Amino acid sequence: VIERCLAIEPDERWQSATDVAAELALAGADSVRARSGSRPQAGIRVKYAAGIAAISLVLIAGGVFLWQQAQAAPFTDKDVLVMADFTNTTADSAFDGALRQALAFELEQSPYLKIMDDQEVNQTVQLMGRPAGQRITNGIAHEVCVRTGQKATIGGSITVLTKTYQIALQAINCQTGATLAREQAEAEDKDHVLKALAQAAKGMRAKLGESLPSIQKTDRLWANNNEVTTNSLEALKAYQLGMDLVGQNSPREGIPHLQRAIELDPNFASAHFSLGIAYSNTGQLALRKESFTKAFALIDRVSERERLGISGLYYKSVTGELNKAIDAAQMLVRAYPRSAGGHNLLFVIYLARGEYEKALEHSLEEARLEPRISVNQGNLINMYVALDRFDEAKAVSERL
Repeated sequence: VIERCLAIEPDERWQSATDVAAELALAGADSVRARSGSRPQAGIRVKYAAGIAAISLVLIAGGVFLWQQAQAAPFTDKDVLVMADFTNTTADSAFDGALRQALAFELEQSPYLKIMDDQEVNQTVQLMGRPAGQRITNGIAHEVCVRTGQKATIGGSITVLTKTYQIALQAINCQTGATLAREQAEAEDKDHVLKALAQAAKGMRAKLGESLPSIQKTDRLWANNNEVTTNSLEALKAYQLGMDLVGQNSPREGIPHLQRAIELDPNFASAHFSLGIAYSNTGQLALRKESFTKAFALIDRVSERERLGISGLYYKSVTGELNKAIDAAQMLVRAYPRSAGGHNLLFVIYLARGEYEKALEHSLEEARLEPRISVNQGNLINMYVALDRFDEAKAVSERL
């Protein structure tokens, strides 16, 4: 029992003290049955001794549980979560990739939590000698977490019981192996899985330390979209495949998957927006404008964070209203201070305006918030060079 309580892999441990108590009770009962059948008085003594042993084991297991909890410092707004893929035991491949992306959409609405950027995860995975696009299992997420000195991993599982689907989320301290938070939700059928996931994600935000007013604020801002920005599992799966390729600097290969996501759900605003970015990265500027325009037309269907990002690039790249673009980007920075997205947008805008000092300011912030992403460091080098600050450009280059 104690060995299982101390198992490194979360799935190998019991998930509650109730489960531990039940196992101990069963073990105690088996001991009594195995040793009964002799003198009545001896049977009473055996039963009494087994009861004492079971109580002792409960106390020991309880002590182990409390020790693990004591070793797990609480999650704070300075910590980072490394997200793992879901464990899917349903045999339904529609959930593969889709649920991880859906959870990312949900948790990214939090100004308190910070999820490690997938580009940084992919870079770290490649440094570990694994191929690009590797599925991020719980074990790989744990290794990335330890290697990069982060606080915890977060992952989930989905199982089916007759017709209902059980969603479980768990955050694990990757230094101690202790559970920081766990949340569960049930969906009555496949069509309600994303809604159940949204409920579980909200519970995780609270258990990881986000304040109730903060959670309620994002709920109010997303009042008409209480789930992710699409209700299609297949669209989410295609979107995730496309974004993986874009994050691996293969935007041209990612474009067909993003187009497929839009075919499955034409109102998938983030898919239109990300497709526009992929077009921009491949020099297809007319198609970029078209995609950003479609995304902007759907901003009433997205979260506040998505709305600000879409608005900023729409004003910059489609209408050329740079002051509006700056306003949207600054609102994004204020609302989500742990995200590099707003600073990246301001960097791009000020660079387009030739205001290199301001562009450098936001490039520095972008590199500070996401120091392991090589593109951010490259932007910083370019800004130092543009300002004739060659020694600083060299210093950044030598750190890469």
